[in-house]
Amino acid sequence: MRILFIAIISWSLLTALSNATPERYASGIPSLDAFLKVKPANQIVVGITGFYGQDQPQQWLVLAKDPNSEDYLHEYVISDGEIKGSRKMRNLPFQDIPDVPINRGRLRVDSDLAFELAEELALDAKMAYDSVHYQLRCRDQNHEPVWMVNMLDPAGRSVGIHYISAETGIILRSVWHRSDRQSMSSSRGTDGKPVNLLYGASVREITVSGKAAPKKREVIRVITPSGVFQSANK
Repeated sequence: MRILFIAIISWSLLTALSNATPERYASGIPSLDAFLKVKPANQIVVGITGFYGQDQPQQWLVLAKDPNSEDYLHEYVISDGEIKGSRKMRNLPFQDIPDVPINRGRLRVDSDLAFELAEELALDAKMAYDSVHYQLRCRDQNHEPVWMVNMLDPAGRSVGIHYISAETGIILRSVWHRSDRQSMSSSRGTDGKPVNLLYGASVREITVSGKAAPKKREVIRVITPSGVFQSANK
């Protein structure tokens, strides 16, 4: 009887664990909106980042600048729709820091959709990854907001970087870093035709569609064994 009771408890625990869904975290644009509601009036948002997302990160970092104080930048930690912390840091000339203000009205593609587009590229290229870094910043030339989706292996090494317009959902550029030190890259010029870019020892062009982002749909995660979302439907 005791053995049967233990077996029932064990089966219940296993069933509960198998049916448990991973915690979902907020995507980038809602987190940015939460900050914009309470941000200091004199500060302008120039970028947001999120690290080690599976698929979305636990928190977002919003980078803002004060036009009256160009020597310093302000970074805010956003989680659960609230500011959890902040710091003031010096704007050093050798740092690759975003400078163009983000126009909220041009943001139409959120980080979760940018992830789905990057994941489809991973499926097509048969590339595995463990987590994702995100960065949203604007191009210097036309101030178009762009998501940079950096896919990482379990050791934190980049296996692929994708640049996706946060305004149109068009995949602007895609680079895969192969373990054999060969990289595949493609990009599109102003005429819409693919442009080869040189990375690593050799380059092969990937066919990347310039179509607008599709509506959300179910996809199968392809993540390395240490990933939380291995073979799980979204």
